[in-house]
Amino acid sequence: MNNSPQNKKLSIIGIVFTIVVTLGFIAAAVHWFNRYTWPPKLTIKDLQANEVQAFKNLQLIAQAQQKYKKKDWDRDGKKNYADFFIHLWKSVDANGEPIPVELIPKKLAFATGHGRTIHGYYFRDLHDRSLPVKEQARKLDYEKEWAIFGAPARYAATGFIMFLADNSGRIFAKNQRAILSDYPYDPISDGWSEIKGVKQLANLQKMAYTTK
Repeated sequence: MNNSPQNKKLSIIGIVFTIVVTLGFIAAAVHWFNRYTWPPKLTIKDLQANEVQAFKNLQLIAQAQQKYKKKDWDRDGKKNYADFFIHLWKSVDANGEPIPVELIPKKLAFATGHGRTIHGYYFRDLHDRSLPVKEQARKLDYEKEWAIFGAPARYAATGFIMFLADNSGRIFAKNQRAILSDYPYDPISDGWSEIKGVKQLANLQKMAYTTK
């Protein structure tokens, strides 16, 4: 029998290769059997962390809007709020040329839909506000106001709490499935709770999760 060092080396290489290939097959099999449960289900703690981050991102957007209005970023001769919150990261002038603003990070600026989220949430500009008259609304005046809606990418899978924020600096929250297209005339009378800090949000979360 030839037990030369070279043969022993080749044998060890073969064993290592076999182990690597076997582990690869196991990993592929696990992925295959779990293909219908991807992405993995988040824990309640994960969902609540997403909601806290969404609240903090709305605080950041509100602060950025106040700073944005102090300067004529789009060079149209007026100091307005940003009508699209992505402009808080990068605006455009009258000729369509990009203008770096960077009052919010790019990742937040692009969290605009189900396929583009940050910490399980996306944000949508609201351009209309409901009127007391049923099913009527008016356009927002961006020289004076702005509004935004924050929602989990998948209700109950990435979060339960919906959020609203506006030019008053207030942030409202509510446990609901409905996606808003207009800013409510009066969020409080519509069942929304004003959230001034993480502790208040925790109280709302406690109520939301104990009913699940």
